[in-house]
Amino acid sequence: MFLLILHPFSAIGQESYKSDSAMIANYLSDPKLPGIVNEYYYKKFTASDDSMSFNLLDTLTSRNDHFFPFYFSIFNGIVIHSDFALVEAMGGYCFN
Repeated sequence: MFLLILHPFSAIGQESYKSDSAMIANYLSDPKLPGIVNEYYYKKFTASDDSMSFNLLDTLTSRNDHFFPFYFSIFNGIVIHSDFALVEAMGGYCFN
């Protein structure tokens, strides 16, 4: 009985993941996506206490309704995985 109840929830999660993957692919293929966001997403650099990272954070916290869900997801990942040097600077960006 427990497995029957759990199964629909796992199916919903899988559908959501597939649609999230499609949305991410749409964002990444959008020519209006700033190059720095694309570079960070494909791990061409890591966020740290440097000018490139601050440029990325400025981009992610700028007002952009079209890319907001994608930017928010990336920004949250940076917050979670930032090193100590970057944590000191993140406060201001979090208020944005």
